[in-house]
Amino acid sequence: MLWIGIITYGVVMSAGSRHAAIAATTPPAACFLLAPLFAMANGDPALFGWLTVFSAMLSIASTLTVLGLSNQLFESQQRGRLLEEALYTDSETGLPTRALLKRAGQEAKSRGDGFTFAVLSLDGKAHLRGVLGFEQFAQLTVQAAKCLGEIHDGPVCLISIDTLGLLIPETDATCAVAYAERLRARFETPLSLGGIAIDVSPVMGLAPMTENHASLRHATIAVEQAKAAHQPVAMFDPTAYGDPSGNLALMSRMLNALQNGDMTLHYQPKLHLRSGKVLAAEALCRWNDSKCGAIPVDAFIAMAEETGHIRALTEWVVGRVIEDQRRLEAQGHRITLAVNISGALLGDPQFARWALETVAPCEGKIVFEVTETAVINDPERALKNVAAWAEAGIPIAIDDYGSGLSSLAYLKSLPAKELKLDRSLVGDVANSGKDALLVKSTIDLAHGLGLEVTAEGVETPAALAALKLVGCDWAQGYLLSRPLNLHAFAAFLESFASGEGGVLAEGLQDLNRQRLA
Repeated sequence: MLWIGIITYGVVMSAGSRHAAIAATTPPAACFLLAPLFAMANGDPALFGWLTVFSAMLSIASTLTVLGLSNQLFESQQRGRLLEEALYTDSETGLPTRALLKRAGQEAKSRGDGFTFAVLSLDGKAHLRGVLGFEQFAQLTVQAAKCLGEIHDGPVCLISIDTLGLLIPETDATCAVAYAERLRARFETPLSLGGIAIDVSPVMGLAPMTENHASLRHATIAVEQAKAAHQPVAMFDPTAYGDPSGNLALMSRMLNALQNGDMTLHYQPKLHLRSGKVLAAEALCRWNDSKCGAIPVDAFIAMAEETGHIRALTEWVVGRVIEDQRRLEAQGHRITLAVNISGALLGDPQFARWALETVAPCEGKIVFEVTETAVINDPERALKNVAAWAEAGIPIAIDDYGSGLSSLAYLKSLPAKELKLDRSLVGDVANSGKDALLVKSTIDLAHGLGLEVTAEGVETPAALAALKLVGCDWAQGYLLSRPLNLHAFAAFLESFASGEGGVLAEGLQDLNRQRLA
């Protein structure tokens, strides 16, 4: 107040104007409101003053609008930076993301620079994740990215928690592979995590830029191709990958085939060697497409597993087997039927529950055949589901034993009732002493574990006789019969049961007489 009084005194003494004194003591931001008063004091109409007030208000509004827009622009830029950071930087590891790698590829292509997408997967990742845990494994991936960054001029991006990606500045396949080998060589020295040295063995997939494009997805597929071929580095092989659109069309036709009758079931008989009777059979799919003719089983089964359609196919097979078993029972043939269960389904809890609810109540015996390799893919879930089936009374058979890396541990862990020897073990059992010894030792081991043994691929009477002598329980193969449709299979059962099985039936009778003697 004292300061305002001093200003007022000064103004009055110097100018003698009351209006000047008012202007001097009015806050500057509100001075324009006094414009009508000054206009009247000057002898002008008050309208001039109000026009001045209106103009000033417009100016203030414009200024505030500009300030607001500037603030919005600033906030928008901040949000843009935050969004870009979230898009191109992984929040947990701080590594660049696959989005940044794709953008780098687009920028390189627009500049005309050649490059190859490279994807690196930490081999043995499932084991490492189980030992280290998710957080420590993520830190191991960060360490791997830092190692690559020491020798690679460019971003090393996170594709997934166990996979890294980068751009190799080469398009020639030989040069790109050599570059990738140099990157892998960096991991000859163990990584350090919390003072612990950890060995990693990366597998790399490469996809070079072509005239059309280079696909990061192709590089990821190349990783799986490298693992399948047991190679440390592999270029994407489009021939091995096939035609995705054609594959999808094939699967669409397969689903239609399940409804229109193009897909059928054939049954290959299994001979019980002790009784000489056909008491079981294995169900096998046969697809005779109305447009393309017969389609090989390996072609559509493998594709169904890759695309996830294997469940629809397997559920159709199970349902058809149940119906066919009832038809055979009505004709007087009580036959155990076996269904192959894909490894892609063993870890599926929904399918496991569906199979249990569908098969367990059946009056006839239906066997589920599984392979060891299928169990190894996801042992915890697979063993849990298989155990539930076995507990409900669904017999389990281990299929294709001896075709790959057979594990004695799974013979003990799986609640199986039957072991099926692959044809690779059985084929020369009558001529090779080593093969006969191997088959006999396997049969003795299986019997010791409470398993019955079926020999697959039996094609000669000599092989059948050798298998019977070493104690094999069942035989299956072309010597007995090729897979038959339901009508032909029923006729085969009638013929075999009546003693009209031809040379095979006579040979079995001779073998039985020799054994009794």
